[in-house]
Amino acid sequence: MKTVRVVLLLIWVVLSLTATDLVAQQTATPKRVVVLYWYDKNYPGHVRWDQGFRPVLEQDADGSIEYYPEYLEANRFPGENQAQTLHDYLKDKYAGRPIDVVVAQSDVSLDFLARYHEDLFPNVPVVFYSATRPKPETLALWQDITG
Repeated sequence: MKTVRVVLLLIWVVLSLTATDLVAQQTATPKRVVVLYWYDKNYPGHVRWDQGFRPVLEQDADGSIEYYPEYLEANRFPGENQAQTLHDYLKDKYAGRPIDVVVAQSDVSLDFLARYHEDLFPNVPVVFYSATRPKPETLALWQDITG
């Protein structure tokens, strides 16, 4: 639960820094958060993380957050073809729908995002949760990244 709160704090900071002022936040469209999970939806770790993350995110945002979970399902569909297929799907899905922050919930998600970030979510801040410290060259891909 502590990890979820830290990630939420990081997202809050990123969203706060990108807003022009408090009034604009209240009257503008809700902030959109995409979370990239590495396994399938029913993976116990994702279920627990989501159970802690989502309610706190929604509570702290007073309903002004649109939450979009995406599951890479690398366990069920490994390989390069699947990564490209998922890239194409996400590109089509979020076309015309600006995203305010992307959360990479794992090392695998961060690697996927490192590969496709500029095409899928250009200029969108990234918050990552990782079991290991990402490579410096991965972190250098973004101006706005924290984790």
